[in-house]
Amino acid sequence: MNATEVISALRVHYGDGYRLVEQVADHTGFRASRWLDAMAFGLWPSRGLEIHGIEVKVSRADFRREIENPAKADATAARCDRFWIAAPVGIVDPLHLESLAPTWGLMEVVEDRSGQRTVRTTKKADRIEQKQPVARDFLAAVLRRIPSPTDELRAAGRREAEREDRGALAQPARAPAMALPACCPARA
Repeated sequence: MNATEVISALRVHYGDGYRLVEQVADHTGFRASRWLDAMAFGLWPSRGLEIHGIEVKVSRADFRREIENPAKADATAARCDRFWIAAPVGIVDPLHLESLAPTWGLMEVVEDRSGQRTVRTTKKADRIEQKQPVARDFLAAVLRRIPSPTDELRAAGRREAEREDRGALAQPARAPAMALPACCPARA
C-alpha cells in the first residue's frame, strides 16, 4: 500500500465532518521548513473544531526514522490538537507502540479481501494543549493547499488551450494567400 492509498482511506475515515488537506507546511514562503503529509480540520463546533496532524508512513524504515527523531515533528505537531501516525497495518509492530511519542496516536489502514480499506485507531492520540492561537502564516500555508473553484477554472482553461494548440499543430500548414495585383482579376 502506498501513501496515496493511505490518504484516500483517511479521506473516507474523516468524512464530511473534517476537511483533509495534504502536504501542509509549517509556514509560507522561505520560512517553510517542515511539512505534514495531511491535516484534518474539524468543521463543526459540536465535534470540537479540532486540528489533527497526520504523518503517513508506508515502510518500517520510514517509521523508525520518525520515532528516532520526534523533534522533527514538533514544529508541525505544535499547531495541532492531535498528532497521528497513519500506516498500513503491519508497518508498526504492536509490541512497540510505546516507541511513539507520548501524545502521538496510531491509525492503521486495513484492507479486506475485497480490497476495501478502512482506518482503525490502534492508539488514540492525546489532546495537545495549545499555548497560542493559530498563526496567520500557518493559516495561509494551509489555505494555499486547498483547491479553489478558480484553480479548477484556470486548469480547465489551460487544458482547453493545450487541446487547441495540439489541434493547430495537427492541421496541415497552408501557404499564406498572396494578394494579386490590381491588373489581374481573381479566378474563381
